[in-house]
Amino acid sequence: MNEAIEGGRIGAILDLRGDKRSGDLSGTPSNGVLQKVVDQMDAFANTLIESTNNLYAASYTTRMESNTLSIDNTQSLVNSSLNIKEGSFDIVMYDIDGNISARRTIDINSITAMAGVAGSNSIEGQLKAEGDDNNDGNANNDIDDFIQFNWATYPDGSNAVEFIMDSAYASKGYSFAIEDNLKSESFSSGSNFAGALGLSRFFDGNNAKNIDLNYKLKENPTDIAAGKSASTGDASLSLDMIQQQFEKYDFEVGEATYNSTVYGMFDVIATEVGVSTNQAILNNQTITAQYNAVELEYSSISKVSIDEELTNLIKYQTAYGAASKIITTVDQMMQTLLGIKQ
Repeated sequence: MNEAIEGGRIGAILDLRGDKRSGDLSGTPSNGVLQKVVDQMDAFANTLIESTNNLYAASYTTRMESNTLSIDNTQSLVNSSLNIKEGSFDIVMYDIDGNISARRTIDINSITAMAGVAGSNSIEGQLKAEGDDNNDGNANNDIDDFIQFNWATYPDGSNAVEFIMDSAYASKGYSFAIEDNLKSESFSSGSNFAGALGLSRFFDGNNAKNIDLNYKLKENPTDIAAGKSASTGDASLSLDMIQQQFEKYDFEVGEATYNSTVYGMFDVIATEVGVSTNQAILNNQTITAQYNAVELEYSSISKVSIDEELTNLIKYQTAYGAASKIITTVDQMMQTLLGIKQ
């Protein structure tokens, strides 16, 4: 239908909906005016979710579990479907008083995978490597002694990764967090490891339709952390999340990338919707005016003119009356002639 009908109201509706279908089972259009807005809103929501979760992973906890993942544990993270970039992040340990007791930097490059042997370039390998993360000369109280790495595979073929505090240390009040190593001028320059995996999530979902507060925090809002540590009065995480509104991120919409703030991207979407709406209104007004002018001209040529027809009716009526008088006169003359003959 969309190939045969391009104009008129039906053509406009088809153009609004889109004329190509996505390859998945949903059957949703992959183009069209409305789908472009949907794609922009999804990109806006997904970037907001990931960037916020990436920041919120810096809050102290004893366990982090990722979203379900469709990647293999030996696959390059940077080259996967996940929005993970080359960079680094820190695993930070806190004691019961909220003091940092250990810190280890995990590097991510083009070949870094999720799982691997201790000392390898993988996330697991760097986590399990022996090191002195607190510079005390003791090899038994470092990150590799505190944190356990678990890779889980589910029956449907999906996977997930877990970072769990050793129970012995957890019982003593120890906790940990993941801090992305961000450049000061932009949050978007980090690895986005925690945000892409959904570790210690603040938001659930991945698009504008399903974005929501994490279900655990929704059930108990008092669990929302304000600080990175358990130290009383720590509001560093809240300040970072407030600052987030002024930082620039890459919002990817199809092949286009918008580098903007959260507010800026929303303004881009709202502006494009407004411009498209106004353009549609102007086009409609222009076409309507053209149609009315053509219809008026057509009517003036093709339809009956009451004034003209009334004039013709009077003219024909007068002519008929005159002709009738002629016939009557001729008839009288004939009758007179016949009378003379007799």
